[in-house]
Amino acid sequence: MGSRITDVVKNLLILNVLMFLATITLEGRGIDLTSMFSLHNPFREGSGFQPYQIVTSMFMHANPMHLLSNMIGLFFIAPIIEMRLGAKRFLAYYLITGLGATAVFMLVSALTETDPVANYLLLGASGALSGVMMAFMLYYPNIKLMLLFFPVPIKAKYLIGGMLIYDIIMGFLGNGSFIGVAAGTSVAHTAHVGGALFGFLLITFWRKRGKVL
Repeated sequence: MGSRITDVVKNLLILNVLMFLATITLEGRGIDLTSMFSLHNPFREGSGFQPYQIVTSMFMHANPMHLLSNMIGLFFIAPIIEMRLGAKRFLAYYLITGLGATAVFMLVSALTETDPVANYLLLGASGALSGVMMAFMLYYPNIKLMLLFFPVPIKAKYLIGGMLIYDIIMGFLGNGSFIGVAAGTSVAHTAHVGGALFGFLLITFWRKRGKVL
């Protein structure tokens, strides 16, 4: 299923790449943008949390592979959803699912972590990207997709659905609790679940109001 790069997706790609380049450039000058713009635990006193981090953390990435993996997904999948929803609604969808991912991560971490005030840094576009993937699964469930490291065509409803199940399962690791970052990993699985959940709810809401098919 071919797609062209669309305006909002193009600007999101540029913004994410520029933020990463600024991060590595200014790091050598003693300016830590990762700490400044990534999300710190708002429930921990002195963690470094600032309200703007709820938004800015969506455009920060920890390393080149983190950036590349998210941008590849955004490049190949998001233009199809932008063409389906239109530029303004797609931008709203992207931001809402990203914020929803962050909200779910913070809430679940605060309620179920062994140490609810442990510090963390949450960063990356994967929460919003999970929302985009959910939209693709809902609109094009039988279109076949392939992972770069597993080049076998799989229907979107199975591939994306399987990835979501994996995030849910991984989120339950660690003392049997539904934690934000799975034991032994640095992946915020509950943020992925949150992005997908908000994506499902938002599209369902729009459909009921006749805003989108």
